[in-house]
Amino acid sequence: MPQRLLAALKTLTWICSASLAAVMASERLYWYWSGIDAESLSILAGFYAVAIAVAFWALSRAPRHGAQSAVLGGAMFALIVEGIITPVMYEDGPLPVLFIMFLGWHGLLAFVGFIYSIRRWALLGRARTMATAAVSTGIYWGVWALSSAVTDQETAESAALDGGSADVLTPGDFAIYASWVGLALIASHIVMDRVWPAAGWHLSRLGAAATMIATGVLALLLVMPAVPWAPLKLGAIGWLILRQLRRPGTPTGHPTVIDELSGRIRGRSLLPILLLPISASLVYAALWPARGHSSLEIVFWTLIGVQVAAGIAGLVWSVQRTRGADRDLAPKPAVSASPQFTQAGSGSCTCRGR
Repeated sequence: MPQRLLAALKTLTWICSASLAAVMASERLYWYWSGIDAESLSILAGFYAVAIAVAFWALSRAPRHGAQSAVLGGAMFALIVEGIITPVMYEDGPLPVLFIMFLGWHGLLAFVGFIYSIRRWALLGRARTMATAAVSTGIYWGVWALSSAVTDQETAESAALDGGSADVLTPGDFAIYASWVGLALIASHIVMDRVWPAAGWHLSRLGAAATMIATGVLALLLVMPAVPWAPLKLGAIGWLILRQLRRPGTPTGHPTVIDELSGRIRGRSLLPILLLPISASLVYAALWPARGHSSLEIVFWTLIGVQVAAGIAGLVWSVQRTRGADRDLAPKPAVSASPQFTQAGSGSCTCRGR
């Protein structure tokens, strides 16, 4: 098989497996009404692959790494998801409120959490950190799953029209569903690991052109008919993200996020992920007797507020850390061995070399 074709297939497999990991958070943690069947997952992963490709393309061109850069990559991912694939961020007009809200879920949870952080912790052997994050996310998911299911029935009924179910899952059914989510997340990371690109990877010109064409076609078909002015908001936010990633004066020649995540992981290093469905199922079951209580609606809107706050905090932190890293990496001016003058007395100076 020609090397170029093999490299293209590996890149496509990598992007699709990362897309599946993101779908687990962006879609299957967000709601469960559409199910976990292979057909729906393959369709979603196909659409989300465009957003993943755009995010990784942006990160491959940014000569910096670390979680602060991953957050900006997540912002680009969230922009494509909520700006093109499921274009709801235009409901607040020119304001960026909905984008920031979904940055907290798509950007931080799906991209930074389910892709960047899991792989980073697995490479570094940080099982305890991964376990703590899995339990914390599982607790949030369990509360969110039940409160959103009983509160947002309008969305549930819309999902049912597309072949899903508007029913509120029983604790047993939710445990089965959550287990499949956890296993799919582990499987996606195993495949991702086998085809992760070597350091110095850049999307080829053909790949970049295909990504841009796919993004444009999706925008033309899914967004433009309903929101003709969408390219203005989409382009403005996208430009700001890219500008932050490649600000004027950014030092060059440093590893990218993709370089940082290069290497091989062991399958057992991903086992702490199983604590995610376990903790979520336990919390869901514990809250099940309160499913008819009006307080769950308050919990639902509180958790949405948490998403918005997380998006704002993550973006501010990323910008501050990125600028600080640029200052640290910038070349320091050489210190010249200029003569030093000291006052020797009234009306006279003594010249002293260093």
